[in-house]
Amino acid sequence: MTMLSVPAWLRYGAVAAVAALAVWVAQGWRYEARIARMEQGWAEERAGLADVARRAEAKAREIEQRMQEAVENVRTESRVRETKIAQDAASARAERDRLREQLATASRHPGTENTGTGSELDGTSNNAAVLRLVVGECIDRYVEVAEEADRLGVGLVGLQGFVGSLLTLFNNEIK
Repeated sequence: MTMLSVPAWLRYGAVAAVAALAVWVAQGWRYEARIARMEQGWAEERAGLADVARRAEAKAREIEQRMQEAVENVRTESRVRETKIAQDAASARAERDRLREQLATASRHPGTENTGTGSELDGTSNNAAVLRLVVGECIDRYVEVAEEADRLGVGLVGLQGFVGSLLTLFNNEIK
């Protein structure tokens, strides 16, 4: 049996090709392992970000719910104040009507304390009529001003309560 003689350059080339193939396979394994670690890191990062997003969303919902509760509390308090003010206004109107009735009664039945006669008596009844008119107008204007002040007061207190509850809410969030 005779052996074929393989030129040296071919042997070296074959060895180099096998070595290159081995290096290529080893590099493939390394890159696959590296890519798997990177994908695992990305998956962990995505899971962490999703958790952070869920917690932030829950916190935002909680803040929104507390803000809504604050708004409802202010509305409820405002309604209670409005009811009280409406009752006070009705009481003021009733008092106004009672005073008017007393003035009307006094006008119809002049008192006996005036002992004047003639033109002096006419001046007294004229003064009573003017007094009745002025007092009536003052009472009407007083009731209007009081109702407007009460209405504005309710709005102001409501806004102050709302702002106060928001400040408390945000100060608690900052801590």
